[in-house]
Amino acid sequence: PSTIGLTPMLINQGEVSNRGIEVTANWNDKISDNFSYFVSGNFTYLKNKVTDIGVKNADGTPGVWTDSGSTFRNLPYTRQTAQGEPIGSYYLIKTDGLFQSDQEAADYKDANGNRIQPNAVAGDLKFVDFNKDGKIDDKDRQYCGSATPEATYSFTLGATYKNLSAS
Repeated sequence: PSTIGLTPMLINQGEVSNRGIEVTANWNDKISDNFSYFVSGNFTYLKNKVTDIGVKNADGTPGVWTDSGSTFRNLPYTRQTAQGEPIGSYYLIKTDGLFQSDQEAADYKDANGNRIQPNAVAGDLKFVDFNKDGKIDDKDRQYCGSATPEATYSFTLGATYKNLSAS
C-alpha cells in the first residue's frame, strides 16, 4: 500500500515535522551445542505534523491536499493533509453514539427548535453539528486523527535445534 512509502509523492512541496523514538532489545542464549534460542522486542513512537502545506488559498490561508482516492461509502475526501495536522488525516463528521429511541432523535434540535437530523430514528447514528448551524453537512467535518499509528511494537521468539530453526 502507498501508506508505507512504496508509491512516491507526485510533488515535493511543503514541510513536515517528524519526531519519534525507536527502541529494540535482543537476547540470544546457547543452551547446548544442539539448542539455542532468542527473544527480541521492538517499540516505535512517531508523531508527524505538517508545518507548512506549501500552498495558499486565494484569501491567503493555508490550503489542503485532498486524497482523491479516499472515497468511503460515496463520501469523497475522507482524508486530507492540512497544516498543523498529521499527513493524511481523517476528515470526517464525528458521531455521538446512536439514537436510543425515536423520541431522542426527535429531540435533537438546533437553537431554533428545528430537528438537526429530520429523518433520524432509533438506531441511527447521531452526527455532531460541529459548526452549530442546525444541519449536518460537509461544514461539520473535523480532523479525527491519522491512519499512521503513533506507536507500533513487536515481540519475537525463536529457537534452533540442530539444523531446524523456528521463530
